[in-house]
Amino acid sequence: MKWSTPVTQLAALVLLTIVIVDIIQRILRNRIERKGYPLPPGPTPFPLLGSALSVSTKEPWLTYTKWRAKYGDIMYIRLLDEDVIVLNSPQIATELLRKRSQIYSDRPFIATVEP
Repeated sequence: MKWSTPVTQLAALVLLTIVIVDIIQRILRNRIERKGYPLPPGPTPFPLLGSALSVSTKEPWLTYTKWRAKYGDIMYIRLLDEDVIVLNSPQIATELLRKRSQIYSDRPFIATVEP
């Protein structure tokens, strides 16, 4: 099989274009989304992958515990295309998820249903 045929070159060009467009979309989306409140500290994510290569798949809590010394009890990481906030302290988790749950959990407003 010859790799320098016009069809193969076209396929490679299309694939490269898709990857470049995806990277540009992610960069622009991140800049638009970051205009709100600042995120907690965390490791610098790689393009497209985020911090996925740095986190152990079998024991991720060990990685989070190691990062706790550097970034604190609340940290932000990006895993592939997902934003993740890690709470590394039982006290902070209780405070945010139990005591302040009304602030962070909400049901969507449905105009056809009256409360």
